[in-house]
Amino acid sequence: MIVTSERESCQKDYYFGAGDFSYCYDKFEERYLYVDFRVMNTIPGAWEFVKEGKFEGPMMKELRNSFWQDHTDKTFMKSIKQMQIIITLGWDKYANPLLY
Repeated sequence: MIVTSERESCQKDYYFGAGDFSYCYDKFEERYLYVDFRVMNTIPGAWEFVKEGKFEGPMMKELRNSFWQDHTDKTFMKSIKQMQIIITLGWDKYANPLLY
C-alpha cells in the first residue's frame, strides 16, 4: 500500500519574497534582518559598500546608526555579513535555495 498526502505541495508554497525573513527560527534575528534589509534599500550606495567588504568609514557609521536600534556589536556584524551574502548570491539563492 502506498500512502500519499492529501495535499500536494510544491516549491512555490515555500517561496520567500525579497526581505521576507519569516523562515528564521530566531524571531529576534528575523526582526533585525527585516529592518536592516529595508535600511539597506534606502541608503544610496549601501549595497555596493557591503558587497565590497571593507567595513569601515562613514558608510559603516551611517549603517550602524540606521540599522535596528537594539543591535549589539555582534548582531550588527552578523547582520552586515548576511547583507553581504544577499548582495553576493542574490535574494533567491539566499532565501529560496530549493529553487536552484
